[in-house]
Amino acid sequence: MSTLYYKDLILLPDGEISLNFLMSKVMSALHLICAECEKEVGSIKLGIGFPEYSIEKRTLGRSVRLFSSDSEILQNAAGNRR
Repeated sequence: MSTLYYKDLILLPDGEISLNFLMSKVMSALHLICAECEKEVGSIKLGIGFPEYSIEKRTLGRSVRLFSSDSEILQNAAGNRR
């Protein structure tokens, strides 16, 4: 079994920018990253989770967790390009 890496992205809304707006922007960016990866490599080696998801509150929460067995893909997807 290979090592699985993860990175949490925490969204910080304020009085001018809502959580829904931030989540929309993050999901759009992740969609583009996944589409580019599939086009270049033929597969997507990135998983996405929502650790603060709540069915009762009907929210994904303010965290997006990215998973990958390749730490470089994870760093690039999280915006930490070297």
